[in-house]
Amino acid sequence: TAEFAGMAAIHSRLIRPYNSTRADEVLAAAEKAWEFLQTHISYPPEGEFYRNPAELSGGGEYSSSSSLPDQFWASAELYRTTGNGTYQEAYKDLKSRAFIDPQAAP
Repeated sequence: TAEFAGMAAIHSRLIRPYNSTRADEVLAAAEKAWEFLQTHISYPPEGEFYRNPAELSGGGEYSSSSSLPDQFWASAELYRTTGNGTYQEAYKDLKSRAFIDPQAAP
């Protein structure tokens, strides 16, 4: 959800000069995703790896046990796109809590 919010914010920013209606729609979706993140608990809890249920084929375990780096990135992209101080405050808060390992594989 956080990755979607970040990518949609970028998409909105990039297409705005060409299609402002679509840019508004995509930005609304990004902000709705952000709002979902703020109003729902993280699953799995921080520190635990997500694993697809055994009855579902494919997928496997996620490579990260935290959604905070993705939320950190999303807040930055939403702030850059909107200038809304709420996203800047979230960025400042997440900056100290999100561990980002530049050596980690994507």
